[in-house]
Amino acid sequence: MLERLRKAVVALNALQHQGLIESYAIGGGMAVNFYTDPQSTYDLDVFILVKPDAARKVISLTDVYQYLKSQGGTWEEGHIVLDQLPLQLIAAGSALEHEAVDRAQHRKVAGVETKVVSVEYLAAIAVQTGRRKDREKVRRLLEEASLDRRALEALLKRHDLYETFKRWERQNRD
Repeated sequence: MLERLRKAVVALNALQHQGLIESYAIGGGMAVNFYTDPQSTYDLDVFILVKPDAARKVISLTDVYQYLKSQGGTWEEGHIVLDQLPLQLIAAGSALEHEAVDRAQHRKVAGVETKVVSVEYLAAIAVQTGRRKDREKVRRLLEEASLDRRALEALLKRHDLYETFKRWERQNRD
């Protein structure tokens, strides 16, 4: 698994180096594993920043997908599969996701530099997404990760997510 992840990070770095994406950061379950006891996860979620096509003002990932295909990637059920690792490329759409990429932490995976969404942003994005598995993700991060609670609460307030978070906490106590 580590070698597959390394290959994916090398490809992501190449996408950025070639200007096909502005920046990226690993998110989702794989990122949570950087901060908590590792758990199995199906895919590698990657938040990417892409410049819109100036003429049409839309985001196109065609060149990104073509590059990954040239590296052996295949399209399968909503993912680009690279060396048997499904990649889910998520164009950062909200201000929170943009910030998460911009402020991601630099880490190394098998000796290769990458960026990983910080623990506070992972929790905030999970609150924003709001699925049952996201609630579990927030619970894990609060219990297992070295999370700055004040920074998280400030982030949630800035993005109008604080009340949702507090409601989740109340429901977990009941």
